[in-house]
Amino acid sequence: MEIFVKITYMVYTVSYIIDMVDELGFQQPHHGNRKVQSNFVLRDLGNNVINCTLWKNYALKFFNIQNKANDGPIVVFIKYAKIKSAGKYTLTISNTWTTTKLFINENVPEIIEFKKSLTAGIENGTVAAVAETPSQMMSQSSGGTQFTPYTPEQKFYHNEVMPLSKIVQLPQ
Repeated sequence: MEIFVKITYMVYTVSYIIDMVDELGFQQPHHGNRKVQSNFVLRDLGNNVINCTLWKNYALKFFNIQNKANDGPIVVFIKYAKIKSAGKYTLTISNTWTTTKLFINENVPEIIEFKKSLTAGIENGTVAAVAETPSQMMSQSSGGTQFTPYTPEQKFYHNEVMPLSKIVQLPQ
């Protein structure tokens, strides 16, 4: 919680952030009209939230982990992130092009400790329930009150937009 407060008030003494993915936002898993990116909301143990955007190889790493995730929350540990001040857009953290270190659900001491604290927080009621799968995170971000997968119509509306020239090249 203290880290989010420091970021919000522009106190840049934070060297890393470690939190769980709470909601998925816009996802661009393939090059197209936009760069590869993953947007999501991180939530800390104090139930504070902050937006996060990962670009290019960092986003690809996130997609790889997200596609394999099937139990428990996705925990993201970012060192040397860039903080984009609130202004035209909401306050967001993102990776730098080469300096950022990104660990997702890895067995590093910081993630192990975070998961222990998360479990304790859920058990004693200080941390709200977490989305445990990517489909649950998508349901949250689409405004659902329950954790339910997308309906076929929602999947259609949330699919990637691409030009016809790319569509005809897709495998059958």
